[in-house]
This record gives sequence, structure tokens and C-alpha cells, in this order.
Amino acid sequence: MYPLVIDTLGIHLALGYGIHAYCETQGGRRNARVNLVRLGRRVGRDYELSSENLQKHLACAACRWAGRDANNVSFRLHGCTLPYSDVASRASFLAGQR
Repeated sequence: MYPLVIDTLGIHLALGYGIHAYCETQGGRRNARVNLVRLGRRVGRDYELSSENLQKHLACAACRWAGRDANNVSFRLHGCTLPYSDVASRASFLAGQR
């Protein structure tokens, strides 16, 4: 389908995209990479990825433990590049085998 719309979890996984979650609560300020495979097992590959939908499933554990607002989380999409992917190292490994 053209133009390509990257809106579901399955498309993110197929294209090699990743998502980082960032805690925006004062005193929290933590970040973590979202495990999209694990999320996909829970919600399905056709799940629409938007900030509102992701916030239903993800929260800052440190802020929840400290009694702060744990749902003040933002998300950033990143492509299939280093350091988030090993595609470059895999390509150089395969080039060395020839």
C-alpha cells in the first residue's frame, strides 16, 4: 500500500523500528527501550501504536514505587540503526565470510 503508513505494532516490527519510553515526571527522568515483541504477544500485531495506546500498557516503575505520577511517559521512535540494532555488525560479519 502506498504511501506506507507505519501505524501498527506489526509494521514497526517488520521494518525493524524500535521505541524508547521516557519518564517526564520531575524526579523520575528515566528511560527504557520498549520490548515490542513482548508487547506484541500481549496486544497483537495489529495494535495501533500511538502515545495514548502505549500509555495504557507502559508506566514508569520507579515513579509508581515512589508514589509519583507514573503515567507521564513520552515515546520516541528510532530506526534500525546502531546502537539499537545489530544490522551493521551482521552485514560486516557476512561480508567477511565471502
